[in-house]
Amino acid sequence: MKRTLRGLWVAVPWLVSMGCGGNHATLTRVVPATACATGGVTVGSGADSNDNGVLDDDEVKGTNDVCNGAQTSGMAGKTGFNTVVATTDLASGDPNCQNGGTQIDLGLDDGAGGGTAGDGILQPGEVMSTKYVCNGTSPTFNKPITPPEAPGARYKIDSSGGNGAIYSGGSGGDIYGYMDYGTNGGHVKVFATGSLDASFTIPTLSFHAGDTPGTIAADTVLNVYANPAAGITAGDEYFMVTADETLYKNVAAVATPVTSLDVASGVTLTLADNYGSQSQLRFSDDIRNAGKIVTAFSGSSTTDHCTLYLYGESNFFSTSTISSSTPAATAR
Repeated sequence: MKRTLRGLWVAVPWLVSMGCGGNHATLTRVVPATACATGGVTVGSGADSNDNGVLDDDEVKGTNDVCNGAQTSGMAGKTGFNTVVATTDLASGDPNCQNGGTQIDLGLDDGAGGGTAGDGILQPGEVMSTKYVCNGTSPTFNKPITPPEAPGARYKIDSSGGNGAIYSGGSGGDIYGYMDYGTNGGHVKVFATGSLDASFTIPTLSFHAGDTPGTIAADTVLNVYANPAAGITAGDEYFMVTADETLYKNVAAVATPVTSLDVASGVTLTLADNYGSQSQLRFSDDIRNAGKIVTAFSGSSTTDHCTLYLYGESNFFSTSTISSSTPAATAR
């Protein structure tokens, strides 16, 4: 945008060019000249360091005088022309002001260069002097920070879960690292010099057998009875009951719920279906299988199969085979 001031008697107008030079606006003012014997104007410019919107005397960093022509004795001279000042805002990237600023053109409204004299507009041919008041640049921060020497050598963020007193440990946490707009020279720096370690070592767990462990040391086939008393009558050491997830052990002729299941290496434990076409057992403590746990479905159809459900309320150890009558098996 171009602004034009004309006339010899200028009542101290202020020209403002907003910029980011050191975070202060760049101001320009035009006042009557004191150094011109025949009158004229003085154009001053500088940064508004106290941000009061006025270019104070101590803020003026540069001036330019435009004087009127001298009077002579004898015949009256021709009528003089007014001094005209025009300002133009310069955008960032301008070849004269890389960060933007103000272009100040001064001259006489005399119609030089094909212009119209006395029209109050400073034409290109009437320009006698051009000055530039440029915005400053943003501060440059250069504070290098030495990254860690090697991954994990100096700094480490550990979000692994804590150890539990019994059964399970604490869940691991999440780590998020992001930067919205850059640090712009701040004190927080993020370096991609490390590496992510997502490995996990399964801890060594102790087997919790409970009060009545179910230890299977030889090949065993579990039968299903209508109630615990029927199993005791049959004389089985271990047995299952219809619609009951409990594995029972015959302890001195008393049907006692088994608290854990431990199948030895090389041993096969065969389960019957106690829930229709399903075999279900639940234990209050651990399950450990080093041998083989399979099902024996009593249905007549060759396409039928038994689904196996094993529930361990704490730890489940299995280093061998768990299967139903078909390849599909469910264990949890």
